Amino acid sequence: MSADKLLTRNEAAKLLRLTPQTLAKWAMFNKNLPVIRLGLRAVRYRLSDVENFIRNSGGEVTQVVITPAKKRKRNKTAKKQSPKSRNTAQQLLHF
Repeated sequence: MSADKLLTRNEAAKLLRLTPQTLAKWAMFNKNLPVIRLGLRAVRYRLSDVENFIRNSGGEVTQVVITPAKKRKRNKTAKKQSPKSRNTAQQLLHF
């Protein structure tokens, strides 16, 4: 058993130049691309399986470079209420 790199659906989609939604449909209908399911929702693809799929589809695998996904920045500041909406909320509480 080799230590093959596991790809997320987004990473595999980039390599195949497809959308992640297309890969999700293929996973449901058992296309020729093997899927590894981790739990209920997580799905991974072996890099070697993706490369073999490309070769068998008539494509050519040149060099695969996988860059880590960028982490999304979360907005840590809470949305501030405007004084007008704050007054309206206070008026509703003190009827």
